[in-house]
Amino acid sequence: MLSNTTTMKLRALFAFTLLLLASVAFGQQESTYVITKNANVNNINSYTVALDGANLDQYRLLDKRRVLTFVSGVEVELLSANELTAKGITVNLQKLAPADTPVLHRSTFKVAPTGQLIEVQLANSKRAIHQKAKDN
Repeated sequence: MLSNTTTMKLRALFAFTLLLLASVAFGQQESTYVITKNANVNNINSYTVALDGANLDQYRLLDKRRVLTFVSGVEVELLSANELTAKGITVNLQKLAPADTPVLHRSTFKVAPTGQLIEVQLANSKRAIHQKAKDN
């Protein structure tokens, strides 16, 4: 028969092993994007954490990849909804960006100090284009 101390050590080792296996299993999240340009930022991990925590379906296209640009110069390519479906990842098709989304809608993003992804501006707007057309 094992002593109480040995039994407690074995239980602790078993619990630790279970926690380690669970963290590895849950930590292997299938990626829904590719960082194509890291712009020499010091902490690219803050971007991956923000991207992993964000629902990016509203920026995603059905059958084409879409590039998201960050203020820092980092560029991220979102996988298409079709690519994600092929990987077994659920996508909310109701939230997808329309296929005819104009190139004008180029959002710029940043990672907030809280770690959240923030859309900070529209690089071009219809108003600016209409104004430019009037000026010409």
